[in-house]
Amino acid sequence: MTEPNPAKDRFLAALHAIRANGDTPTSSLTGELTDALLAYGSETEDNVAAVGRIGVRDVPLFGDRRAVGPAIKDHGILVSDILNRAEESEIPDPVRESYPELDRSDWQAALRLATLVMTAIERGYLHEEEADEDD
Repeated sequence: MTEPNPAKDRFLAALHAIRANGDTPTSSLTGELTDALLAYGSETEDNVAAVGRIGVRDVPLFGDRRAVGPAIKDHGILVSDILNRAEESEIPDPVRESYPELDRSDWQAALRLATLVMTAIERGYLHEEEADEDD
């Protein structure tokens, strides 16, 4: 039996709320994601820097489709899109040095999983539906 981990549960709940709550403003979702990420991941310099750049945004996709999900605050680029494009990249040197047994197919598979996890968190909708407010 695993021990309870309230910080992890809160982080997962914040991620789930992005997908589930059509009426919650993106600013509220960003606040909860930020607080939950820092509670779960701790307030390391890297985590604090990350939450300063990541927020929940309402982003146009294609046609009348939009998505609400974790994105780069200043640019409105979904994290899932960044991960998807990274699948085409070579294995970064620090990763290759830590895991020399990985080949490009392994790298692409790991990023594919991360991309799909992020897209599962996003809430897609048609443009004519009411959008969340951005901060």
